[in-house]
Amino acid sequence: MRIARTTQILLLSLLGLLSMGSAHAVNVGYYEMCNSEGLPWAITPITSAGQTPVQLFDLTSADLKGLQVLFVTNCDNTKYRPEYLSRLGDIEQAVREDGLVLMMHDRRVDALSTILPGGANIQFIRGGGSDANVLDPGSLVVDGPGGHIDDTTIDGGNSSFHGYAIQGTVPPNSHSSLYAVPDQTHLIDTSYPYGKGYVYVSTIPVDYYAGILPVCTRLATIGNLFSVCKNIAEIYTPNSIAYAAMLATATPVAKAGSDQAINEGQSVFLNGSGSQGVYDALQYQWRQVSPLMPQVVLSDATAANPTFIAPQVNGNTVFTFELTVSSHGRVSAPATVNISVLDTNTPPVADAGNDFSIKEGAIAVLDASLSFDAEGDALTYHWRQVSGAPVVLQQADTAQPRFVVPTVAGSSLGFALIVNDGKADSNEAAVTITVVQNAPPVANAGADQTRDEGSVVLLNGVASADPDHDSIWYTWTQVSGPKVILQDANGMATSFNAPRVQAGGAELVFELRVEDNDPVRPLASVDQVSIFVRNINDPPSCNLARPSVEMMWPPNRKLSPVEIQGVSDTDSIYNRVHIQITGVMQDERVHRPGPDAVIQKLEPSDKVLLRAERDGEGNGRVYHVQFVADDGFESCTGEVKVLVPHDRRDVHERYEHDNGHDARDQHDPIGHAHHGHDQCNKRAQVDFDGGALYDSTQASSAADDEGHEHSGYRGADKDHMGHVQEKASHPRENEHEPDNKGKDNQGQGQQD
Repeated sequence: MRIARTTQILLLSLLGLLSMGSAHAVNVGYYEMCNSEGLPWAITPITSAGQTPVQLFDLTSADLKGLQVLFVTNCDNTKYRPEYLSRLGDIEQAVREDGLVLMMHDRRVDALSTILPGGANIQFIRGGGSDANVLDPGSLVVDGPGGHIDDTTIDGGNSSFHGYAIQGTVPPNSHSSLYAVPDQTHLIDTSYPYGKGYVYVSTIPVDYYAGILPVCTRLATIGNLFSVCKNIAEIYTPNSIAYAAMLATATPVAKAGSDQAINEGQSVFLNGSGSQGVYDALQYQWRQVSPLMPQVVLSDATAANPTFIAPQVNGNTVFTFELTVSSHGRVSAPATVNISVLDTNTPPVADAGNDFSIKEGAIAVLDASLSFDAEGDALTYHWRQVSGAPVVLQQADTAQPRFVVPTVAGSSLGFALIVNDGKADSNEAAVTITVVQNAPPVANAGADQTRDEGSVVLLNGVASADPDHDSIWYTWTQVSGPKVILQDANGMATSFNAPRVQAGGAELVFELRVEDNDPVRPLASVDQVSIFVRNINDPPSCNLARPSVEMMWPPNRKLSPVEIQGVSDTDSIYNRVHIQITGVMQDERVHRPGPDAVIQKLEPSDKVLLRAERDGEGNGRVYHVQFVADDGFESCTGEVKVLVPHDRRDVHERYEHDNGHDARDQHDPIGHAHHGHDQCNKRAQVDFDGGALYDSTQASSAADDEGHEHSGYRGADKDHMGHVQEKASHPRENEHEPDNKGKDNQGQGQQD
């Protein structure tokens, strides 16, 4: 089967290459963790990206040889498969030493940092989202061979992405194309260099969307899922593969900066910082091309921005410099820049900056940074105060001297500036500063929001500001609504988990207080923001719950499995119901030791074993099975009844008795049957199998005056419930019980 399948894949790959052109194609190995091999759905997006698909059945060093890109997907939301984990060393070495690009699309997300080469410090947050926006419109991920992605292309569906990485935790020189709304620091994808290769990771489950593409048409009526399926399969996935191929093959580009005109004797700054690599550091190499003489001395020929002193020239002379850059062994084409060294000089121009106002007691900074010299000569600065209360200028011979503003609100201070290019002074420039009192900061708690219960809500005071440019302190408090816990009440931004709310939702109001750090007269202001939390989930309905077995016959003392059925949840999101049986009670005495009800040790405990047995002297037994139904967000509780009639002829009568008809008066208000005993059986709670609670009834034997055996009651500390394995049977299953007429009835019920 594998040989035939591989042949088919190779033929499809060849057809894809013939149609796309393979001049720049790279080998893209594809592998799905859940299947421990590459799946055929990956061929189409790889060939659509113009690359060569290579199916993988293992990830040893030998398997990875000859690959430029390793395309890995994980269809599991909870774990990484042992086969893949056993090859982490081989993959890490191939990236670091051989320049492989590891391309990972993962569903689990929360443990991604443990399996990524060089990604141990990345903080990944798991959480389904469906609102992704473009962070870098120039990236191949956004605009590539599959087509163009905008802020809505991949929004919607069940879950367009499964989480994000926190921007501040990704490695240096990383790059991202998409982010999770509303926070641009929540990165859906990111790439970073590692050794000679790269790691490109994304939380978009392309295995789900691309894998089900042939049946996408069946999903056309389910919201936006049909278009999202096609867009991720046909646009995003080929684009992301093309991006990974670019990382594997891209050659850096050298940019030597703009041509310059410099006076002789001036310092010259070459600028190669505009050169482009693949998001990591470049190696630079400068050399003088012409003239042969005089040769200038570069401060560092391997730096991005080396300097030199323009030599003395006879007439204007053009010096040409060449720059090449390299990255990962790939060398750019050379780029050149021309530096014209002039033998004339013009006076510089002084610029003292614009007039401004500042509060008393603050630190004022004068600014001459816009002063210039036509030949690019280095400038020196000379400031002086010409009016107002005297101040002490610090670093008065620099472009940006500073001083402490005196306490003279309402007055002005005047300063003059002259600059020199080493040959001539400029004309004098002036600036006037008006001293004012401290102004209060402006609090801005952000726009009102409507969010769903259970979601993470971000409160952001980033728009708050102080007109005096003071530092400000933030304090968030909740004013009204259901109480929540703010994660950082003293940060510029804070967050909380939207609480559970009743139908109709609830409004939560928060207040932001900002205070400046003015040492003389600190001021504050407040602003409020309203968060409306929508109710999106109702608990499951336990009203129609029923047992899988409503009556047990014959009473053969066999343990038979009983499940809870009929529980439903009609919500569109949280509708996967888990049932856990929490206890069992019955309404009559027990004849002999041993469990009559065993909650099976499953996860969750959703099945109980009940014994087909009843007291021959009574009117039948009723088991009361209690349970909890949970949809992962809310729950309901309920109870179902299982009947063991007194005898076969009593089946119909007993059924009506339990449903509250003409035999209802035989039970007390809590459902116990009375058979002339002094008391109903006691409820005993027994804790075992990981802490689940079980309800049981125990009895011991005693003889009455006439020699008949009756059941007494044993305390709850006599734990006869025990731990019964799922396929164990009790010795009583082979015994005979005499009925009321003295005949033996042997049960033939199924063994568990």
